[in-house]
This record gives sequence, structure tokens and C-alpha cells, in this order.
Amino acid sequence: MRNKDYFKDLKEMVEEREVVNLLGDLISINSVNPLEGTSGKGEKEIAFYIRDFLKKAGINSVLQPVLNDRPNVIGILEGRGKGKNIVLEAHMDTVKVDNMRIEPFSPKIEDGKMFGRGACDDKGSLTAMLLAIKILKEENIPLKGNVYLAAVVDEEHRYRGVLHLLNQKFKFDAGIVGEPTSLDILIAHRGCLRWRIVTKGVSVHSSEPQRGKNAIYLMSEVIGAFQKELIPLCEKKSHPLVGSPSMSINIIRGGSEVNIVPDRCFIEIDRRTVPGESEADILKEIDEFLDRLKRKNPLLEVEREKPFLASPPMQIDKNEKIVKALFDSAREMETEVEVKGGRFDSDAGKFVARGIATPVFGPGNIAQAHSEDEWVEINQVVRATKIIAGAIVNYQKMEKV
Repeated sequence: MRNKDYFKDLKEMVEEREVVNLLGDLISINSVNPLEGTSGKGEKEIAFYIRDFLKKAGINSVLQPVLNDRPNVIGILEGRGKGKNIVLEAHMDTVKVDNMRIEPFSPKIEDGKMFGRGACDDKGSLTAMLLAIKILKEENIPLKGNVYLAAVVDEEHRYRGVLHLLNQKFKFDAGIVGEPTSLDILIAHRGCLRWRIVTKGVSVHSSEPQRGKNAIYLMSEVIGAFQKELIPLCEKKSHPLVGSPSMSINIIRGGSEVNIVPDRCFIEIDRRTVPGESEADILKEIDEFLDRLKRKNPLLEVEREKPFLASPPMQIDKNEKIVKALFDSAREMETEVEVKGGRFDSDAGKFVARGIATPVFGPGNIAQAHSEDEWVEINQVVRATKIIAGAIVNYQKMEKV
């Protein structure tokens, strides 16, 4: 089939009914990440559903154990072995549902939108990728290299699914990571670095607090200086595609009983990084900040713990073949898209850090991710399916074998 004919036919291949059915099935499966403080069931059930979907489509797949009862699913559509391999990656887990004002696992359609937890982040992208690879198989599109579908675990917490995937023996030459981009193509986004700062005090009975050293009071000094000194430093920096980095304290915990002066308090910090920043430089800046505070107050015992999450920012060239393949496919599907940067983090940074050109693309608006009435436009999922399938064809045609 010639490329031009394929794009003409592809517009008729993707049925909205099939998109609605698959997206609804995925939303109805509770795949909340079982991190601390949630009642999440994890990704086991949805992984088995995806495995069965691929099997029915005639696509080979493997379950890749990552965490306890939480496997990645890898679908493999084999080419002739004479071209470059592409991976479509999206995550299966969602955030918790406690804040939702709609039924999270009972998908509902209103005004062309499907509502439910994960509709936007990330089951809209997952639906589009599953149907795109299914179309390639059904239409027997000739492939030079392999096309992989990677549905991964734990993106909403520690990124252990994508890291496990990249440590296996698969060879990926390019990729597309599915996230809600409103069908724009992201060639850069911010990263994320998270760590704890701990203050130490001396516990005594609360009837005589002057005999002890209150770790919460000490932490208040750290927080005040943090707001005054470190946040302005972030605001002075800027990147042309993703804007400024940011830093915020989002968790604080200290004390054990109301009648005991606390001997320990900690905060957890979220630092959003931009391309060009290094983890080492950021942590050096923090350590120098804490040293200054300790010199000002010799009673201050404070230390920085090793980061518990380090996800790199990403940036690729707008002229990468996979970017052009996506852009040209969108144009063929009569969809206006922009090549731009994003302020959120994604699995794409881990691919790019391994030298794999991987833009971010998918249906839905990031403003709807994690929201109390999460939804995605069904028409965007339909168009994303067509664009992704067309991008794979474009990418394969770029390879001269």
C-alpha cells in the first residue's frame, strides 16, 4: 500500500465506537498506584486486560515483572529486521481518587467527552497507541523495523516501570511517549528532583519546653529562608521552551505527641528542573544554603537527605525524524499541531537520557490530569490514534534500506 493511499484509508479505519469501548474498559479498571496513603489496586488487572487485547489482535506480547503483581506489558509487532525500531510508551497507573466528585471507575460520556479517573492521564494515550498498533497489524502494513507497545507501571510515583523497561535488552531507536499534550508535539519538558530536609531537636515534656529544642521551630527558620532566598533564584532562570524551574515545599511532618517537644521534623521538596540544569549543581546550591543557615544559628541541626526521586528534563531537536513523522502525519490527518515544550515531567526524559529521540504526544489537556472530574475529548483520542499510526508509517518510510 502506498503511503498516500494509506493516509486516505486511515481516516476511515478508526471508528469512534471502538475508541469509546476500549477507553471505557480501561477507565473502568482501578489501576490507582498503590503508593503510601492510597487504596490503589495497582496495575495487575489492567496489564492482563492489555495482554488479552494484544493477543486478540494477533500481536505477540510479554508480561515483564517489575514490582509485586505489577508488570509492564510489552507488545511486539515485528518488522523485516532491516529498519529502525520504534516504541510507543504510555503508563497504566493513575493517581488516587479521593478528591473526585464523579464516579472514578464508571466512565460517562457528555458533550463528546469521556469522564473518569485516568481518562486524560494516561488512558486516552494508551487507547490511541493500542488501537494504532492494532491497525498496523490488521492492515498488514509492511514494516522495516519492529514496533513496540510498552504499557508501564509506576509513572505516578517512582518511574520504576520505564526504568525497568530501559534496562532490558530491547533496542529502541526512537519513541513516542503518550501524555496529554492537546495533540501538540513536545520536544522538551521539565524534570523533577525530590528530597527531604530534616531538622533535629531535643525532646522534653511540654510543660518545660525551654529545656528542650523544638525541631519544628528550627524547621520554620529553614522554611522562611527557603522562601526568601531559593524561590527567587529559580524565578531568575529561564528556558526558551519550558520557562523557569520551580521549587516548593509540599509535605511537612514533625512531632509525635502534643505533650512532647518534637526532636525531629522533615520537609519534602519538589524541584522542577529545566534542560541544562544538573542534579549535582542543584544539590550543591541547597547544601551551601543550609551551611549559611547553620553559620547564622549554631543551634540549628539540619541535614539534606539523598534525593528519593531524580527524573531528568528532556530536550530533543525539532528536526529529529520521529518529530517530523508525527508532524507530517498530523498534517495528513488535517490536524493543526504545534512543536513546543511542556512544564510537566514524563517518561520521555528517561528515553532521551539513553540517547533515544522521544517526543511526547497525546490526547487531552494536562489541566484535566489528576482533576476532580477528569475527562478527555473522544475526538482527540480518535485523531491521536490516526496520527500515531500514520507517524509510524512515516518513520518507517524515512529509513532507506
